Amino acid sequence: MFMHVGLSLGARRQYADAELDDYGMPRGMGHLRGGVEHVERLHIPWHGSSVTLAEESEIHPRPNRRDEPVYFRPHEQSEFSTREIENGVEATWRGLTNGEEVFADDRLTIAAWVEPGTGHVAFKASAASPERGVFGVQVPIANLHADHDFIIPSFSGIMVNRRMTTGLKTFDGLRNFLEARVVGIKGRDGSVGLWAQDDLFYNHYLFFHWSGRAFSLAFEHLNLMPFEDHDRTESVVYYLDVFDGGWVDAMTPYRDWYRERFAEEMKLRASTEWADRIRIIIDSFAKDDSEMLARVAEMFEPDTVLFHEWNARAPGFDTELPDWTPREGYADRVRAIQEHGFRTMAYVNTYCVNYNSPVFQRDNIAEFGLTRKRNWYLRGTERKAGRRPRPTPRRSPPISCSFKAKWSRVATATSAMTRNRESTSSPTWAWILAWTLKSLTGEYGRCPTSAGRASPEWSRYAGPAARKK
Repeated sequence: MFMHVGLSLGARRQYADAELDDYGMPRGMGHLRGGVEHVERLHIPWHGSSVTLAEESEIHPRPNRRDEPVYFRPHEQSEFSTREIENGVEATWRGLTNGEEVFADDRLTIAAWVEPGTGHVAFKASAASPERGVFGVQVPIANLHADHDFIIPSFSGIMVNRRMTTGLKTFDGLRNFLEARVVGIKGRDGSVGLWAQDDLFYNHYLFFHWSGRAFSLAFEHLNLMPFEDHDRTESVVYYLDVFDGGWVDAMTPYRDWYRERFAEEMKLRASTEWADRIRIIIDSFAKDDSEMLARVAEMFEPDTVLFHEWNARAPGFDTELPDWTPREGYADRVRAIQEHGFRTMAYVNTYCVNYNSPVFQRDNIAEFGLTRKRNWYLRGTERKAGRRPRPTPRRSPPISCSFKAKWSRVATATSAMTRNRESTSSPTWAWILAWTLKSLTGEYGRCPTSAGRASPEWSRYAGPAARKK
């Protein structure tokens, strides 16, 4: 149940090749029954941090590992059916496996269609299980060849390509580390865009895998917590298309949708004119150094400088939220900075509540908030005192480009994305959306041999071995 982008008739471009047989991505329905610890390991919020890199070997001990215990996908013995829908097809598999056990009543459905007018390919997935614990679903785009650059909107924009370390990277959409649900993929000639037009911003992750031979990626749609309450899930609609130009063209449909849908919010943001003049942000400085402030005021136009304080709250960083009591001396410091004409800003954490903190209890947040009592999911702050030390970063090729080159590209991209452009329509190319529904060699284990004997991988699913937990 991977999707392959194998096109096109006119330009003979090919972005993916199923013959690469490279399936290192989690896929299908996510379910807690496979082990909460595996959900935690696969949902690390800081992409490319030392924690992520150090644990890649645990997540994928070999480049083409084919299964994760918490993801359940079709296999050779799944019941398979299709039906036509408007401009497309819907496929359903009944009976899913995580590579070790088979659950006969689990279901996965994928619907794909062509959007009238634009020609975009749209798809969505849903999954259900008689056993509660469903946390999400994902359908990867697989076997993308090695000559691609991926532009990912994380921390203002990064580029990843074949120079990155092999393994699985996760980008968190819950706490703004993934800033938009769109990826621009630049190929040898032309580009691919993958995006969602979701104005409710449902919880999600971006999974990104590089095996050393091929790339795979997927947006994972997540249920609301607590996951233990859910026996089904349904993703938002995702869009996929190819473009003659580069990654800016591939991201243009998302930008156009966002501009139209949030026109009022963007108008309000643009009305804050002073923010456009900021050129320098100072986030590390002596807190009571008036001489330093005077020197900075002499060197730069004060209204182009912003002093940023990472923790203006009385409690420690990331603790006792939502207690926003100002730290002692903060208000006086702001007044002193602003007297020189500078702008000021204090960090506001998007991780806005610590479970059972004093204010949590005082305001009875448990009565109206979705609580995370165990807090395994994002390595939360309530167990900080006992968390293991951060491992030493691995000396390996970085996930992103160098700082200087990165910000040069970000500046260029921002200019290109924000200037007025003519609407970009999709090229009239033929699409081939192929789920590997036959010749399941490789994706779901080996099929029976011509001599009628099953390979060791196949035998796990055959006969009595196909059992429901």
